[in-house]
Amino acid sequence: MHRRDVRSSPLSGRSPGLLAAASLAAMLVAARPLSAFEDSNPRSAAMAEAYTAMARGTDALFWNPANLALWGNPTLSVNVVTASVDVSNNSVDRGDYNRFTGAFLGESEKQELLGSVPEDGLRFTGVGHASVLDVSYRNFALSVARGVGCATTILPRDVLDLALNGNELGERYDFGEADGEGWFVQTVSLAGAATLPVEWAETVAVGATVKYLRGFGYARVIESGGSLVTNYDGLSGDGRLVVRTASRGEGLAVDLGVAAVLDSRWTVGLKLGNLLGRIWWYSDTEEHRNSFLIDLITVKSVSEGDSIITIGESRAIESFTSDYPAFARVGAAYRWTPTCVQSFDYEQGFRNAPGLSTSPRLATGLEYTRLWWMPLRAGISVGGREGVTTAFGLAVSTGALDFDVAMANKHHLLPVSGKGLRAAVGCRVNFY
Repeated sequence: MHRRDVRSSPLSGRSPGLLAAASLAAMLVAARPLSAFEDSNPRSAAMAEAYTAMARGTDALFWNPANLALWGNPTLSVNVVTASVDVSNNSVDRGDYNRFTGAFLGESEKQELLGSVPEDGLRFTGVGHASVLDVSYRNFALSVARGVGCATTILPRDVLDLALNGNELGERYDFGEADGEGWFVQTVSLAGAATLPVEWAETVAVGATVKYLRGFGYARVIESGGSLVTNYDGLSGDGRLVVRTASRGEGLAVDLGVAAVLDSRWTVGLKLGNLLGRIWWYSDTEEHRNSFLIDLITVKSVSEGDSIITIGESRAIESFTSDYPAFARVGAAYRWTPTCVQSFDYEQGFRNAPGLSTSPRLATGLEYTRLWWMPLRAGISVGGREGVTTAFGLAVSTGALDFDVAMANKHHLLPVSGKGLRAAVGCRVNFY
């Protein structure tokens, strides 16, 4: 356990309020692990993640295991390497960033910047993964080296108001909405699928994926609060942030899927992801309490050397569990021509988490393969935490070997006004 008291030098004007805002912001950012949900690949990213009914081969392992038994699944598929990164915020778009970075902010610019932040605060989210040598053979698939990282941080709007405008007389600034969560997990996944004898469709399949989860870092804000007030008597305030962390953990999760080829044009599918998903964190489990206290600073007390005190305290705690967020996806794909397929997805998270939202997300994507050596893809999604997302991508194919790339613009139709981006690259081999 440790404790530190920081004595201030004489302060004047708005410095105490700015220091309070900086203290809380620093504590919250420190609570976020450096990490970045788990299904995205270059083909799905290029189609705005409308991919549940289209995934085949090693992609089906993560998107819908039932697809491993459908028509079009390769006999042998090897994902040589796949990587994706997804970063976004809910307030500042690319144009604002370029305009305000390094510039002097007048009163109108400050109000414009603050006006772009929702009442629930400024949220940063990062999601990413890397996967090497996933393999599928007929109706089975295996992944042993897939890393998934997620992180989200919410900074209260009043903290930004305080930092931009200083502490104004009679104003109360509330720091109670700070939040954050993040983890890094390696998954080992095994999937299988089988067809069912039915007469109402060409093929109906069911599948399951069992995932062993090995955690390498976890942090979550479990308590936050505080306020700052300036009145005629002086300035007073306090703030606190409690963060739970761990360095090692283990757990399990299960994906269940069903898919059907209805006719030569329509394919549909349903996936329930991360059912029973829990991680038991058992190593270096700690609770970190950070706080600051400003006890009625006045001109007189500052001249006499009164203090702004910050305190940091850490203690070991018992092992604990966290859920691996569950979600549902429903998808359909329609083949307009032999070389043009359109897909549709509905996604619903069962709780808000990095990369997932309880707000439904709707997406549609298009793949055009008239040029067999360069398939073209594009998509758009609405809803969820990302609002409007537009995406595009392509592949360079030699027949069996594909190199895929994709880029998506988040929170806006146009890249110049986006508030985030997703990028993905990959290389795979398919033998039919």
